[in-house]
Amino acid sequence: MEIDESKLKSILAEQREESQHFVEKQRVQFERFVEKERHEYQHYMGVLKEDFESKVQLVGEQYHNLTEMVGSMMEDVQIIKSDVQFLKGAL
Repeated sequence: MEIDESKLKSILAEQREESQHFVEKQRVQFERFVEKERHEYQHYMGVLKEDFESKVQLVGEQYHNLTEMVGSMMEDVQIIKSDVQFLKGAL
């Protein structure tokens, strides 16, 4: 079988069309994949954000509780100091 120039052009045009169709199909599949992965990544980042925020809030609450406890202890220390001063004076 002999291939002349017009037959060769026809074959090349057909192959070009097939390869363009294949590339377009792959592009669409890739875009769908990227969109799905983007959605999953955004969901994961949202979960991480919520977790981080709840932990920061917990630390803030604990810090507040600790400052209240320290304040209460400082008052107790002042009372003990005054009691000690009173006892020293009584002796």
